[in-house]
Amino acid sequence: MYSHQPRNTLRTFSLCALLAIPGLLPGLAAACGTEPCEPPPPTTTTTCLTLLKEVSSDGLKPWYDANTEAEAVTIDSTSKYRLRPTNCGDEKLINVHISDPLLAVDAYIGGLRPANDTVMEFSAAEVCVGRYGLVKNTATISGTGEISATYIEASDVAWVNCGEEPQAGQGCTPGYWKQDQHFDSWPSAYAPSTTFSSVFGRDISIRFDKQTITNPTLLQALSAQGGNINAAARHTVAALLNSASTDVDYDLSTSDVISLFQSNYPDGELDDMKDRLAKYNEQGCPLN
Repeated sequence: MYSHQPRNTLRTFSLCALLAIPGLLPGLAAACGTEPCEPPPPTTTTTCLTLLKEVSSDGLKPWYDANTEAEAVTIDSTSKYRLRPTNCGDEKLINVHISDPLLAVDAYIGGLRPANDTVMEFSAAEVCVGRYGLVKNTATISGTGEISATYIEASDVAWVNCGEEPQAGQGCTPGYWKQDQHFDSWPSAYAPSTTFSSVFGRDISIRFDKQTITNPTLLQALSAQGGNINAAARHTVAALLNSASTDVDYDLSTSDVISLFQSNYPDGELDDMKDRLAKYNEQGCPLN
């Protein structure tokens, strides 16, 4: 008796016969029980980030890279910095963060697409406040690859010249200001009980009388024991009182002293700042 075969069976056997031929229709090999093809190689991505920091003496052209002391640019209140981060890879960067303590820059700028750069300009007017000679500052940028999750970071430096230090004036030491017999010499705007944070807008902790004091008064800061923030606190408060006294010919204004500390704490050259203020505070006290 004639046995009728369903058409789809013939088609199935025909397809499997074709699959048996090496190299033919490899993507369907698994359908007939043969070994599947090797998976395609994974897609590779390149994660790359650069940062260019430049300075303009007048805020216009030309812009200088100023990577070395020999290339330092003399600046004034009209000068500007320019930061140019560039995505030099082939994947988008996310969570891009840029910082420059000397310029008070600390911000997220979002994402950065491949071959895309961003230009940001900042005033250099405050950079030389309380600073003299050659000054180096560093900008840093970081981001994460959107596909690879690779963290990457880049930085660049720029040197500027803040000019010569002015002629010596007058200054009284922390030791003078902390003595109770000299409290009557304190400028009226400040008292021994005034807190450090209320003047400088920064929270600090110091060592005093073998204890850690958080949010010290100005008098406690003058009496701080040890180096680093302790030494910086002593001389910063002395500088504040010297600058505010009408009877002391001090090198810095009160706003200069406050700005100088804020730009160096917590991120900055705290020891250099302390050394400069110590020099001013030890020029000779005209008060009795």
